[in-house]
Amino acid sequence: MKVLIFLPESKIGGPYISHKRIIESSLSQKITFLPFYYPRNRKMISFSFLKKLKQTIKNFDPDLIHLDGLMLSGFLQILACKLCTKKPIVLAVHGSTLETNIK
Repeated sequence: MKVLIFLPESKIGGPYISHKRIIESSLSQKITFLPFYYPRNRKMISFSFLKKLKQTIKNFDPDLIHLDGLMLSGFLQILACKLCTKKPIVLAVHGSTLETNIK
């Protein structure tokens, strides 16, 4: 199985660390993870990004696409993937330390 996994170009933050750990885990013995580094939000709203994503999906031909969150970047990733392919998409939803202070 091949999984196209989205990682931020900035290489910082919780989703990056979480997805990097998935790529480096024992799962990589059974699954081929294909990293796709996405740019900042405003650059994802462009034809050049959609063209790059579409070409990447075509070249890698993944069985699944793994995205990284519900913030604006996650929304833009879903939108771009829906425009570029009919491949199945998995969206990772991570908690936040803000949730621990809910009363």
